[in-house]
Amino acid sequence: MAVSTYTYENLPAAEQRALPAADDLAAAFDQIDSSISKHG
Repeated sequence: MAVSTYTYENLPAAEQRALPAADDLAAAFDQIDSSISKHG
């Protein structure tokens, strides 16, 4: 499958810079999880 070999490292530099950092993504997911836990 083509997607299985499509990694961050294979992206052009401009596209890499346009993406959020892994730590930022993790923090966003943690915030969502925390919100669901409080209201779920």
